[in-house]
Amino acid sequence: MDNIVGFLAVAVALVALIVETTRSRLTQQADTLLRFADRYTAAPMRGTRRAAAKKLLAAKTFNDELSDVLDFFTLLALFVERGAMDARLAYMTFDYWLLHYWQAAHEHIRSERQSDPKSWLRLDHLASRFQRMRRKEGLSAAIDGPSLRKFLVEESASSPALMQSVRVRAKTLPVGRR
Repeated sequence: MDNIVGFLAVAVALVALIVETTRSRLTQQADTLLRFADRYTAAPMRGTRRAAAKKLLAAKTFNDELSDVLDFFTLLALFVERGAMDARLAYMTFDYWLLHYWQAAHEHIRSERQSDPKSWLRLDHLASRFQRMRRKEGLSAAIDGPSLRKFLVEESASSPALMQSVRVRAKTLPVGRR
């Protein structure tokens, strides 16, 4: 009888530990997501995104700012890949921006890969994953030319009011949704 009680006590403790670990992990992932959203909407990144979009609209070939934006999304991809951020949370917050920049940057990425073939591969993987998630939801993963141009025009004129939407979107995510 003592063995059964002891076993049950250990089982209950293990279940409680698993539940608490899961809850803690979700909290950490949500915190990481909000930090990414804050960084993405902060003045320095807004300026970088604005400059990158202006250069894309002007078809300028040298675009360090675009590289910085792609590096941001590559870091996001690394966090998702390593399990530090839930892919669904990242998708719900950043799919619009990531997919638009990724598509707008295809020529830039191709050019950079001539000297570094591994440039932004993690970003490619995350973008492909986001496209699959969009299709699974019945949404189009394709971005047409006019939509891409509209996005770049909006980004080139990005203001704090426009950027507030990503903060609101990130902070209202249903954490338990998968």
